Amino acid sequence: MADLEKGENSGVIVKVRPLDFRVGAETGIQYEIRVPNGDWKLWKPTDEWQRRRSASGQLGYDTNSCVTFSGNNTLEAQLRFLIDSGKVPEEAMNFLRDGGYFDEDGNPNFSDWFGANTNGTTVNGNDLGSFWEGIRKNGLLPQGDGHKPNDFNTNEEWLNSALVTDVMRDKAKRFLMYFTVGYEWVVLEQAGRWDLFAKHLKQAPLHIAVGTGKDWNRKDGKPVQPVDGIRLNHAIAYWDQDENIDHDILDHYEPFMKELAWPYYIPYAIKGVLSVRTEPPAEPPFVYVFNVNLKMGMQNSFEVQQLQKALQFLGYMKKGVFGPYGPQTAFAVAKFQASNKIIDPDGAGVNFGPKTRAAMNRALSGDPR
Repeated sequence: MADLEKGENSGVIVKVRPLDFRVGAETGIQYEIRVPNGDWKLWKPTDEWQRRRSASGQLGYDTNSCVTFSGNNTLEAQLRFLIDSGKVPEEAMNFLRDGGYFDEDGNPNFSDWFGANTNGTTVNGNDLGSFWEGIRKNGLLPQGDGHKPNDFNTNEEWLNSALVTDVMRDKAKRFLMYFTVGYEWVVLEQAGRWDLFAKHLKQAPLHIAVGTGKDWNRKDGKPVQPVDGIRLNHAIAYWDQDENIDHDILDHYEPFMKELAWPYYIPYAIKGVLSVRTEPPAEPPFVYVFNVNLKMGMQNSFEVQQLQKALQFLGYMKKGVFGPYGPQTAFAVAKFQASNKIIDPDGAGVNFGPKTRAAMNRALSGDPR
């Protein structure tokens, strides 16, 4: 079990890969000033522990997923900012609301468990670049659709990608129909380049690796002092800076908001930028041939999922909704039956039987009959 106050690893692996995006190169990121004072605390996301923690405060295993927790924090803050700034169009807002991307506090919240299980995190942690490549490839799932550290008893149970379903993967990728994610290293082996931190904070919170020491979780409100020697064992989100005084960071251990003393050793920083996709890409055709009868009340299955995807593709069902063949699916099937003049003997939408299947297969194939 990692002990941050002893400087033990909690999940960051320092590695810069040859193909990682770097500032000044072809990153696809256009620099812009979003927050002129570079202070992102106004859009701080919901606090979350990266360790199992009982109601009494007893700590259990550590997920070693600090890279994912901190990277998601930077994205959650940016989404809050974009929404508050009125830059998220209604179609994208409907996707977020209908998809459950807001937690009980009303904040955007992405699943750290899903991220850790799709971006290459191991029991020893992950590197920053792999997190960002994972987001660009796999998208983001709502927190409510995944798991939390308290759902498991060990790090190995937490990192079980077999629990990631196709429905989860499809939903997470749909996020990328409305938003784009880019990243670039802005500080590379350049400890003390606070001018670069200040510049890029005006666009987004930064994703950094630091070393932890004996007073990492101090609760007296004073800045955490630099560790002895050069150490990088923990990933956090860099939130704000008070020049020549301290650095504000968001952590996944109490106290969540921390201040680091000004001379802290921080030689690496990635800026990940979340933006609204101005023109959502055309949805690829949904191709499937139905051969199985389905009925209201059936539990979630591959065939039921395909039916829901088909109904959503054809515009009969709200996008992003998956689960059993319940009322929403039945209502959508009923609309499809009505448009195809099919009468269901057990009640509109109850059966996805031979006539409805045949009409669906024709519709998906483009047959106008």
